[in-house]
Amino acid sequence: MNLTLGFSPCPNDTFMFEAIINHRIDLEGIKFNVSIDDVSQLNKWSFDGRLDVTKLSFNAFKYCVKNYALLDSGSAIGRNCGPLLIKKPKTKLTSQSSIAIPGKYTTANMLLESAFPQFLNKHEVLFSEIEEPYFYFLHSYYFSPKIEEITIGKSFSGKEFTSIFKYKNFYGTQFHPEKSHQNGIKLLRNFALI
Repeated sequence: MNLTLGFSPCPNDTFMFEAIINHRIDLEGIKFNVSIDDVSQLNKWSFDGRLDVTKLSFNAFKYCVKNYALLDSGSAIGRNCGPLLIKKPKTKLTSQSSIAIPGKYTTANMLLESAFPQFLNKHEVLFSEIEEPYFYFLHSYYFSPKIEEITIGKSFSGKEFTSIFKYKNFYGTQFHPEKSHQNGIKLLRNFALI
């Protein structure tokens, strides 16, 4: 039997599925065609039942319950385990605060909606599922924005500088995503999903 299997490149998933994809356990004749993708992409694919077996967010499950059965193992949420809401020390959160989320259908967004339903100004982030943010830089110059609030990422090379910014619906990077291997591919894929 051949089955399609989807999971994300996060450490939990790679640990859980490593034995399957490297044939370290007896699969009793089952062969898996593996797809490793961002959890937001896996969530969207689950809505039309694209994969036979898939990792997905708890929040996404309610949208595809007719296509899948929820297994009783593999969960990465529980006491002292799960998403965090963080802010700058002097920032006061209000219903107008801009809050970054890893994806509309993610468990993190579901928990945020449950705990803080008044927070409606949420935005899917460009860098979700990029575990180690290493990118290819070529230039010796750097961008210095006049408006600091547009900075969404900084880098350090002798001094700290803005390496990613967002102004309205315009994004800019100081580095080259197209030359940054898997991180660049993931960044460009995330951008296409915004």
